Amino acid sequence: MATAPYETSDVRLQLQPTYRLACLRVVGKYCPETLGPAFGRIAQWATQNQMWRDDTLSIGVYYDDPEVTPGDQQRADVAITIPADVQPSGEVQLQTLLGGLHAVLTHQGHYSQLGEAYRWLFGVWLPNSGYEQADAPPYEVYLNDCSELPPEEWLTDICIPLKE
Repeated sequence: MATAPYETSDVRLQLQPTYRLACLRVVGKYCPETLGPAFGRIAQWATQNQMWRDDTLSIGVYYDDPEVTPGDQQRADVAITIPADVQPSGEVQLQTLLGGLHAVLTHQGHYSQLGEAYRWLFGVWLPNSGYEQADAPPYEVYLNDCSELPPEEWLTDICIPLKE
C-alpha cells in the first residue's frame, strides 16, 4: 500500500477483468459532498435489489481532470459490479468497463488525498513508464468499507487503462 510520496515500485501492471456495472452519473465537483450521496443511493439500490455478494465491488469512474475541468462540469459514475443477468433501470444505468492492461496504484488513506496520487501517476509515473493511457477513463476500486474503518486504513486501487 502506498501513501505519498509514491515510488515507481508502488505501481503494478496487471490485467484487469471487464466489469459490468450498475451506476449513477454525477455531475459536479469531485468531493465527498457531491459523490457521497450518490454512493449512498447506489448502495441503497444494491441493498433493495439484493446485489451485495462476496465479490461485489464498489467503483468510481472519473472522466475529467479536476485541475482542468470546472467543478460544476466534472463527470463521474458511482457504481457497483453486477452479474450478467441483472438489468438496471430508472436512474441506475448499465455500464461496462473493459478489461485489459492497467497501471494500478493502491492508495492507503483518506479519499481527499487521492488527488495527489493522480497527479503523481499522470505527471510522473505515466510519462516515464513507456506506456500510454488507453482511450478509457481511470477508475477507483474501493477495497474496504470506509464506514467501518478510520480514514488512515481506507484502501483504494487507482486503475489507469493502458494501451497494449
